[in-house]
Amino acid sequence: MQKSNGFSFTEVIIATLLFFTIIISLLPLFSLLMKEQLVLQERRTIAYKLHDKLQSNFWNDLQNEKSTFLLENSQTEVTFDFETEQRILTGCAQWVNIKHRQEEYCLHGKSPR
Repeated sequence: MQKSNGFSFTEVIIATLLFFTIIISLLPLFSLLMKEQLVLQERRTIAYKLHDKLQSNFWNDLQNEKSTFLLENSQTEVTFDFETEQRILTGCAQWVNIKHRQEEYCLHGKSPR
């Protein structure tokens, strides 16, 4: 009977191939998750800035305004557009996200005056 103290070469090759197959199949998934996380972070930041700008437009009686700014982290250009119709102020933000898709987010508010 032959003494066996470890794994055979074939077992090591098969285990290594399985390990790398799993890693290679999961890498695109992690990449997709990271991009989606950045897209959601951008949306949240833009929603906060749009809300703040909408509030300042309410109190400063700015009816129609269009402005542009850059997000700090991603250098994404965002355009804010505000319109008033029958005491309803609508603020919309348009931008192209990290996945190169056009997005728009709008908030509406009734003027307190």
